[in-house]
Amino acid sequence: MKKKLTAFLLTAAMLCSLMPMAAATSGPDDDTAAGGSDITALLNEVSGEGYTFTTRDQLPEGTEIIEPEITIGTGNKMSEPTQEIEPTERIKTYSAELPEQTERAEKAEYTTTKFSSYGAQLSNLVVQTSSKTYAVGKAMKKLYDAYRADVRKGANSQCLKDNSDSNMKRFAVTINLSGINSSNYEDLMGDMEWLTYLSLDYDTPEMFYSNGYMGISGTYSKTSVTIYFRPMYSAGFTTKSDRTTLNTQMENKVKELVNAAADYPRAYDKMQFFHDWLCQNNSYNHDAVSSDNYSTSVSGAPWSCVGALLSSSNSSVKGPVCEGYSRAFQLLCQRAGITATVVTSGSGNHMWNNLRYGKYWTGVDVTWDDGSENSYNYDYFFQRVNNMSGHVMDDQNFVDWLEYPELSVVSDWKILPFYDVADAASSSSEFWGKPYIQYVYEQNYMSGLTCVNFGINTSLTRAQFAQILYSIAGKPEVTYINHFSDVPAGQWYTNAVVWADSNDIAHGVSDTRFGVNDAITREQLALMLYKYMGAPYVEEGYIDSFADADEVSDWALTAMNWAVRDGVMNGTNKNELQPTGKATRTATAVMISKVA
Repeated sequence: MKKKLTAFLLTAAMLCSLMPMAAATSGPDDDTAAGGSDITALLNEVSGEGYTFTTRDQLPEGTEIIEPEITIGTGNKMSEPTQEIEPTERIKTYSAELPEQTERAEKAEYTTTKFSSYGAQLSNLVVQTSSKTYAVGKAMKKLYDAYRADVRKGANSQCLKDNSDSNMKRFAVTINLSGINSSNYEDLMGDMEWLTYLSLDYDTPEMFYSNGYMGISGTYSKTSVTIYFRPMYSAGFTTKSDRTTLNTQMENKVKELVNAAADYPRAYDKMQFFHDWLCQNNSYNHDAVSSDNYSTSVSGAPWSCVGALLSSSNSSVKGPVCEGYSRAFQLLCQRAGITATVVTSGSGNHMWNNLRYGKYWTGVDVTWDDGSENSYNYDYFFQRVNNMSGHVMDDQNFVDWLEYPELSVVSDWKILPFYDVADAASSSSEFWGKPYIQYVYEQNYMSGLTCVNFGINTSLTRAQFAQILYSIAGKPEVTYINHFSDVPAGQWYTNAVVWADSNDIAHGVSDTRFGVNDAITREQLALMLYKYMGAPYVEEGYIDSFADADEVSDWALTAMNWAVRDGVMNGTNKNELQPTGKATRTATAVMISKVA
């Protein structure tokens, strides 16, 4: 371990040297780092004299963990005399040159296949003294949650509106640490706040006005510490009007792009669309990294998501460096439901993305894929980017306390992107429905409820199943007929319902209503599928052995006999058909796979 940078209290003279988190290299042929900053020396070992940070799973078995009392939003409610820490900015040490980045293998202790976010791991942190262990991570997680919830309120965020000390104290967290020598409190407060802030900063691109900037504030007494943050606004974000206007423009642009990505139901295509748009609408901002004070005298936009999202439509917003590309890509993915975060190099001079795709995590570097004007490539798209040349991970701010995801190559769209399918797998085998979901996904018969959630246990509606059959049929042209009150023109299901009704595949639940949002029953589904298959001849008797055969409706008897005979529908482990039970999306995928 390298020695951490201590210094919780910083002089006013140091504040002028504040730089954004990742100065960025524009591409694999550009290893210069003028105007850069180094975030590598800030936390590292995260231990001061008298205490040591570690994680619960690194403790010896049987270690007693003290769960300290935590109070939220106190500002300062401690009864005994307190020491006020003057609010200061935590500064990342300036680096004029890019240190040599050598190839190295990913270290197993640095990666996990169960990654979700940095903040999700905070509650696992503990502090050890010579005799006691304190679960300080819970307080850090509460601090993270409070700020993240506020930032995601957008224009209503208190962080966006006002960074005054009195306003930010509403998010303060007080933790009782009686038993730890109070002479260690200032260092301990700084360590807790900085790691919590880094997690917040890496997980929350909406905080465009303060990415890489944060005031460290707090108070302490003999038994407790109170900690909170203050956003530090850079050039272009200094007034509430500036921040509010840019927030509105950012949200509108994100909504526009996410809506445009709806034309691509598959996650792979959505992320390629976001990647391509960012490359097509941006040019790397070389001026930003060639100036020592660009973020304070010109603009902080290059290091935030707004730089990459708005520079093509707002001439006053400066274009991005790597941090801007990465945070914009992260935000677009998150708004599309895709789990994504950012990664910083050990030098502090580059940032890229890690994102979850089904059971895999993979990497994307939009910056290095964005070549010269009007050209881009996919050299760093869905690759094991971490620890590739120029992408040596920051192993000092997080490791060994927070882990990175273990990356895989995602070769094409046929790899299932669905989180719920991956999460349903046991430790020893895949989810039983995966082969059928794989088939209907590849054939484009069924997509997910979202691009990364299939909805394995979710019931299917009548309109959804009509749409599936319509897709299998090749979506033939239809003429709209105003037959059902719940099937207006122009809806996603309109053509499918009109087609099903016109071809005697499915009629309404009444003369005037199709029941578009009604959950389809297993016998209704069997009847629609039977009719779609041309109503083949079948004898009776195939359902007689099932315990609930007499519960099958008369109008569905032939269809249910056909479904059982041809192996389209099987009984439950209770030897039941459950004809009036709801059909899940997984069960539907199974039945479709057997006939289509």
